Amino acid sequence: MSPKNPLNIKTKKTGKWAIGGSFALLMLLSINSCIDTRYDISKGISTKIAFGGDSLSIPLGSTDTIRVGDLLNADSIEVISIGEDGGYGIKMSDSIYVEVPGIDKSTLVLEDQHFKPEPIFVSFGDISLKDFSIPGIEQTSNLNLNMNEISLEDFVLPVIDETDRYGSGMTEYALDPEALEVNIEPVEAITPALLKDGYLTVLSETDPPIEVPLLLPNDTIGISTQSELSFSFDVPDGVSNIDTVELKKYPEKAVLKVELKLDGAVTKTDTIFTKGSIVPNVIIDPSRLFVFGAGTPLNDEGKIVFGVEETLSNENKFSAEKEMYIDAFKIEDEPVGGSIGPAETIRVTGHVVVDTLFLYSDKLNTAQNLNLLVEISINGVVIESMTFDLPELKTQISGSSPFILNDEMEEEVNKVNIVHLENPGSITVEISGENFPEMNSRSILIDSFVIYFPEEFILEPTPGLSDNKYTITNEPFDSYVGKKIIMNLRGLNMKDIALVKDGDVQSIHWEDSISFKGSVSINGRIDSKNIPAEGNDAGMKVQISSDLNFDYAEITTNEITDALVPAYINLSFDIDIAKEVKRLDTINMVENTFIHLNLDMPELPLDVEGDIKVEFPPLFSFKPALPNNELLIQGIIPETIDLELASLNINRTLSDGTLDLVDSIRISGDVKMLPGLVSSKDTEGLSSKTMAVRTTSDELKITSSSLHLNTLQANFSDSTLIEIQTIDLPKEILSLDSIVLEEGAILELTANITNMPELSSPLMLDFALKFPDLFVFMPGTVDAQNTWSFEEDFSKREIKKALYIKGLKFDGKSLGETLDINEMIRYNADVSVVDPSVISDDLTGDSISVGIEVKLSNVNFKSVYGKVDPGIKPEPQLIPIEGLPDFLKDTSIVLDINPVLSIQTASNLGIPVATSIRLIPVINDVDQLGKAQDISLNLTRSATAADTARNYFWIATDSAGMPDNYQLLQTNIKDLFSTIPEKLKIEIQAETDLSVQHEVDLDADYFMNVHYDVSVPLSFGKDFNLTIRDTINDLDPSIGEMAFAGGGLELYGSISNSIPMELDIQIIPINEFNETIPIEAVTQKIHSGKVDGSATDTDLSLKILDPDGLLKDLSGFILIFTASSNETVAGTPIKPENFVKATLKARLFGGIIIGE
Repeated sequence: MSPKNPLNIKTKKTGKWAIGGSFALLMLLSINSCIDTRYDISKGISTKIAFGGDSLSIPLGSTDTIRVGDLLNADSIEVISIGEDGGYGIKMSDSIYVEVPGIDKSTLVLEDQHFKPEPIFVSFGDISLKDFSIPGIEQTSNLNLNMNEISLEDFVLPVIDETDRYGSGMTEYALDPEALEVNIEPVEAITPALLKDGYLTVLSETDPPIEVPLLLPNDTIGISTQSELSFSFDVPDGVSNIDTVELKKYPEKAVLKVELKLDGAVTKTDTIFTKGSIVPNVIIDPSRLFVFGAGTPLNDEGKIVFGVEETLSNENKFSAEKEMYIDAFKIEDEPVGGSIGPAETIRVTGHVVVDTLFLYSDKLNTAQNLNLLVEISINGVVIESMTFDLPELKTQISGSSPFILNDEMEEEVNKVNIVHLENPGSITVEISGENFPEMNSRSILIDSFVIYFPEEFILEPTPGLSDNKYTITNEPFDSYVGKKIIMNLRGLNMKDIALVKDGDVQSIHWEDSISFKGSVSINGRIDSKNIPAEGNDAGMKVQISSDLNFDYAEITTNEITDALVPAYINLSFDIDIAKEVKRLDTINMVENTFIHLNLDMPELPLDVEGDIKVEFPPLFSFKPALPNNELLIQGIIPETIDLELASLNINRTLSDGTLDLVDSIRISGDVKMLPGLVSSKDTEGLSSKTMAVRTTSDELKITSSSLHLNTLQANFSDSTLIEIQTIDLPKEILSLDSIVLEEGAILELTANITNMPELSSPLMLDFALKFPDLFVFMPGTVDAQNTWSFEEDFSKREIKKALYIKGLKFDGKSLGETLDINEMIRYNADVSVVDPSVISDDLTGDSISVGIEVKLSNVNFKSVYGKVDPGIKPEPQLIPIEGLPDFLKDTSIVLDINPVLSIQTASNLGIPVATSIRLIPVINDVDQLGKAQDISLNLTRSATAADTARNYFWIATDSAGMPDNYQLLQTNIKDLFSTIPEKLKIEIQAETDLSVQHEVDLDADYFMNVHYDVSVPLSFGKDFNLTIRDTINDLDPSIGEMAFAGGGLELYGSISNSIPMELDIQIIPINEFNETIPIEAVTQKIHSGKVDGSATDTDLSLKILDPDGLLKDLSGFILIFTASSNETVAGTPIKPENFVKATLKARLFGGIIIGE
């Protein structure tokens, strides 16, 4: 059984077909076998048969001609019908009654209402002076005292910036460039007759002379001799302790030359010795005077040595020399008289070794007298510098810096006493060294230093300061750091300095100076090359500077008198007695009514006095009376002045009982600030000083006065509330626009007035009642504003009136199932009496009492107009589609259709109804919500409940076949019937159009009927798909054996088909257990019938191959037909004459012969 298309399988004996299943949406393909007895294989087969090709064909049978009309009988199936095109269709129609509930009137009850609010009190003619008063005065005015500014903000203090320099005379100790070259005479150290002990082996007189050696008793001859070296050079006067004199090394150095020679051994004309030599070992001590340059050949003891290298012989003319560079002299002596003369002894010690001197015999005497000389010469000596102790240098210091004040003063200033400086000020005296050179040692001492400050300076105490004199004695001084003296200046004492006038300008002028004097000692040791050049002497610098800022001054002022700028205190009285009062003359005040003047003087640095006049307007009369209505203030200005007010002289006509009375009080005169000592800070801003004058009074209460009245008129307005308890409305009434009442609804009003004063003229009442829009009255009773008005004599003090109510009008808002009525009835009354005369004491000022009484009765609802939801319940209808053939119930069938749904409605509802219809196909008792269709219908309302409104709707894809009076709702409802459902569910939901107002007769019976017609033409869709499964079984086993022997079996024949569907046939072999033989299935397509209804023939040839001999177990076949529609024939109607017929045979193929 196919899991997708379950079918009932029926089985027949051999040679018979079992056919079952559903075919498309319209027909069941049923094929009955016809057996030819000539080929009954149950009777056996000849043993000699040739198989192969067409040698054996076994007719399996042919079907009867199966017509659709035989399967679908429109006369016997209620829902099937034949349409005008000859095609089949489904027709359904019925009516649905929609119940319209009636509106329950039981809650629409309005009980009689009676309203009597509390009396309303209206002030009419309240012109009694018993409690009348004028609001008190409270007015403040600021008077400029018009004082001149006394400001010292431009007071200028002098700026001190003074620098003085004092030389020490150190430049006088620089070396004289003309005396730097030193001349030193050469010196000799002699060893006389060095060879005096020499002798010859022959006589010296031998003639001719012969060359012989000079014999000596000892070849080594000791040397010990000395020579004095002295010279002098200039030094600065007064210096001492010179230890080193540096010599110039550029462009030439000082040279010490030492020559060791045997004097006369070789001359220009004679050479004493023919050969031989003298080897020296001579040490020359040049003394401690000389400081030689680095690299000078001296021994470890700093002495000059002549040795073997300096051997004396004829080759060097018996002479050897050495040169050494002198860097400096070491001086041990003190200079005398501006010069110094070193005297040193140069010592020569050691020995010489005579190495066989040969000479001619006649030279002996000469040889014996030869001297050994050490000759020393010093050249190129130029002094570069020398280090020495300076004599004490005394530097005298003396100077001063002027201090000048010259500042203008305001004419109000009599004297400047003390000038105070900000923070305070400072004066700085800075002592510093200037151009001091580098020195080996230095000692600077301030022997004394005194600064003299003017006695007017007020200095802060500090060590060393006494009587404005600051002193330093014997204080070491570091030229690198210097000495800073800061004196804090608090102020200047100017008490004794008189102000100077030059014409109209006065000023303070004062001159003095800050002076100083002292001495400084300088001692130290210096290298002369560091001494400053002339014009740039080392010395002391004294700098005086100041940082002075004016803060304020203590001044003595003159008397300051300034005229006040006249000022006015504006007064305003808002008199509101009663609009009936026409004029007021003089009004007397009750006793102890005062006007208070509060004079609030500003904070001033000195005492003040005044000469002030306060002028009151004629409006005021005081008790006791003021001369000329003026108040004079002389001398000390009091803080408060109290004046008792006797009366107000109004003498004015009122407007509506009110009077804005405006007047003013004038203040003028002088204010005088007395002389005194004051800070200039306190005198600044005097020009902005004001005196606040505050005028106040208590409430001005009035005693009896005469009144002139206007025509007396009174108006009163008020309202009364109509408040009806909440009415529970039927839920069907959502909002109300209006209610029509039954006849007899009435509103009665009664008004009573009391406490009216007795007047000579008649009292007239002009009365108006303004009703809320809620009430609708009979025509002609109220005006367009719903106001009922009348005018009549109110002397009877009572009015009764009645109005008949037609209906109630609302705002159409949502009510929430309740009705609340809270409305106001407003009324207005005018009462008048013409030009009375009255004594104020006779007017009591009592209020009118107005009593209102309202009665509402006989209110019954007849109909309502508004938004009404009648509460129509949903009407679900389940329509079974019964009596269809089984194949039309198959859910795999797809129809290509254009169904039509027509709906007719009838209703007497006076309400537009929006009807929603939902169509849901039901298959296998399951709602097919995916195919559901929603249709909205708007039904017109009936004019009255006695009339019936009808509506006609055509629901389809187009208007084909639609009657003239129908309304087309273009909707595709194809999916509802593309597969024929077993039931059709119809849900109808009717609702009122809540956007429109409705009129509902509360006594009417309303109804609504819905009639529908459904027309579904039957035709196949292009997506139609159907599978039919049939079985041939119980075949003779020998057929299987033959198929085994032939290696397969062929089924062939033809199929005629006029049904507009294509067929696919598939044949599957099975064994006796109905199990599929695992051989590849064979299929073939069968053409669909033609569009015009004629048949199409299809040749059938299906070969079942059996290479493995599996067909030996063949017992039958499963035949599977798949029916489908295509694009060409889709939508073609199914007609009764459509048919299908099949003729089938079986044969072996390949050709074999069995038996003889």
